[in-house]
Amino acid sequence: MDLQGSLFGDEIHEYFVLISPDEVTIKEVEFWKKEFEKYIRFSSVNVKNRPHLSLVKFRRPYQSDQVVMESVASALKTARSFRLSLDGSTVFNHDGSKRTVVLKLKDPDPPKIMARLLRREFKMPATYFTPHITILRSIPVEDYNKIAETQKEIKSRNEFWCDRVTILKKRVLVDTSYESLGEVMLK
Repeated sequence: MDLQGSLFGDEIHEYFVLISPDEVTIKEVEFWKKEFEKYIRFSSVNVKNRPHLSLVKFRRPYQSDQVVMESVASALKTARSFRLSLDGSTVFNHDGSKRTVVLKLKDPDPPKIMARLLRREFKMPATYFTPHITILRSIPVEDYNKIAETQKEIKSRNEFWCDRVTILKKRVLVDTSYESLGEVMLK
């Protein structure tokens, strides 16, 4: 089956499970984007992207929203609420040509465990995963070099309580943005 679906009209949906940070963290990410914008221009993806911590993203033929929600809830049935503490920033290097500026987590284990549980539930292969909150994604090295000193000033130590995950969905090749499917509460 291709991404547009079979002759029988099966649509492929992309589902995205994430942790939404608190308003303080969202405002901090927006502040740093504005600071970086003084030095470089960046894509609309970086301008529009709402701060979040990605857990998993996957594509499936359309399933009822209820089935996806129940599967996420089943995967995370043992997951407990936890405090997420930020620990400054770092930079990811993509093949030497791009950089991504992110907020680091003091303890990345709870989101790693949640991602592993979700991958198991949706029969996805294990993968290396560094939980983070993106500030700027995939910017050219030349642009990163213009903001490198400013990036080193990010000393975020904010903390927020994670008591739920958010599930988003979109139709592949049809929708340009995600819509909210709902939230699953943690214990």
